[in-house]
Amino acid sequence: MSSKVKYTPAQEAAINTRSSDILISASAGSGKTSVLVERVIKEVIADQMPVDQLLVITFTNAAAEEMKKRIKQRLEEESRKPGLSKEERNFLTRQLTSLETANISTIDSFCLDVVRRFYYTIDLDPDFSILTDETQQSLLKERALREVEHDYLESPDPVQKQKFETFYDAFLGDRNADASRDLLNALYNYAMAKPDYEDWLSNLCQPYQVPTSDLVDSPLWQKQIKPYLLAAFGDLREKVAEVLALADMEQAAMDKIRKLYELEAAHLDQYLESLDTDDPYDVQLAKARDCIFEGTLRKVKAFPEASLEAAEVRNEVKDRVSSLFLAFYAVDNQQHFVVILRADGRRIAPQRQRAAVVAADVEHAETVARVHQRID
Repeated sequence: MSSKVKYTPAQEAAINTRSSDILISASAGSGKTSVLVERVIKEVIADQMPVDQLLVITFTNAAAEEMKKRIKQRLEEESRKPGLSKEERNFLTRQLTSLETANISTIDSFCLDVVRRFYYTIDLDPDFSILTDETQQSLLKERALREVEHDYLESPDPVQKQKFETFYDAFLGDRNADASRDLLNALYNYAMAKPDYEDWLSNLCQPYQVPTSDLVDSPLWQKQIKPYLLAAFGDLREKVAEVLALADMEQAAMDKIRKLYELEAAHLDQYLESLDTDDPYDVQLAKARDCIFEGTLRKVKAFPEASLEAAEVRNEVKDRVSSLFLAFYAVDNQQHFVVILRADGRRIAPQRQRAAVVAADVEHAETVARVHQRID
């Protein structure tokens, strides 16, 4: 260990722990690079691990160069120590020589190197280039999407053609096709960030399966919509409770505001109970509609601050309730059921690109989207 640095017990543990996976969390400027360098040196010297057998990943190219520089300095320090045997000195000399080609780089550089070495296993042109220009990337995706549209819309298979048209119609409305294309591109970008993107896309439609004729019974509602609505309406109920707890709300002059708040709190409680106990969708819809506050509150001259706060909170709650209602209860269960059946199974699957790879997708070596649909 370098005599110039005194490590903390936690840093010592990070440097010396062996025979197990370890996860280190440390803030900026806490000495992460020094600790990692010392761990590499221990691996090389104490464990006789050749430096070109290690994989050291950094966030930036500058950090990788700094890491190599520090490791080189430490190896040189170790090689100058007196009392080393000829074998030990020769080993350290070989490590210094191997350092320039060691796997100390960013994750992008490492993945690029793997792809260049094993391009033939993924049917990639060995002369591929990296697309770093965002405009070129956008043009490539746009061209791929247009080709997909043409393949499906001009397909000799009427079933495939109808499926694709149904998909576009489901998200198009009265607008042009850009809305559906933007959705596909957004889905593609999101999926490509997942290591198991093909499985993720294949299972994407499962939450939209409705086992009965009621939307409340669907996995989508139970796992995503219901928890979201419970949290959102629960927060609004707490805001109403905070206003009711104001000392001035007990005054006779505030009686009208207090009674209105109590009524609206009761409506929120009734809706939350209906949501929590999985009442049928149309029952929840009716109770949610009761939570849409009507009218406005006026300032009470005797208690201007309390009445103004009550009015502001009520407007905030009213706007939020209206927004949630329009998002989740604007139509009845039957209409929702039809929409879900139409939307079931839309997904994007990547198509291999021959000779160009987007830098962010090197590890996938996949850059072009092809749309597929599965209608059960």
